Amino acid sequence: LYFQGDLITAAGEFGLVLQSADGGETWVRRNAALSPRDPDTPYWIASTGRDDTILLVGAAGAVQQSNDRGVTWTKWPQPAGTAGVFGAYLARGASPLIVGAVGLLGEGDGGDWRLVDRSALQLYSWLKPILVLEDNTLLSLGGRGSCVFRKGTADWERCRIRLNDDNA
Repeated sequence: LYFQGDLITAAGEFGLVLQSADGGETWVRRNAALSPRDPDTPYWIASTGRDDTILLVGAAGAVQQSNDRGVTWTKWPQPAGTAGVFGAYLARGASPLIVGAVGLLGEGDGGDWRLVDRSALQLYSWLKPILVLEDNTLLSLGGRGSCVFRKGTADWERCRIRLNDDNA
């Protein structure tokens, strides 16, 4: 679910996108009827947005964006080598960021994706979702102790986690 003022956007399996502008009393289907056998049919996992823009992400690397509050949708290319996109972040005036399976971490770049070097950041498990800290640092946590952050427009870095071995 994504809430945008009076508009509720609900996205789910087989590319389903529904919207309500009256608190859920009535719903409008915003996508075409899709077949469950279609391999490109998205299974939506997460959504984010800013102003009139909504970003939906999901299984098989599905990413679609609407710039008119969900009336029309544009399909982003599938990020290379991914089984799924589990989270997204959209800052005002910035390119969308995505995270997902097997350390997927990417930024929209002119209609395509610029992915981080997963090996350099030692990202071998999933990441989910991007959090914004008080100082606008972006943080993403995931499986097997995965933790990465970015301050401003700097490069992503792996978190340095110090374990306290005393029981105090």
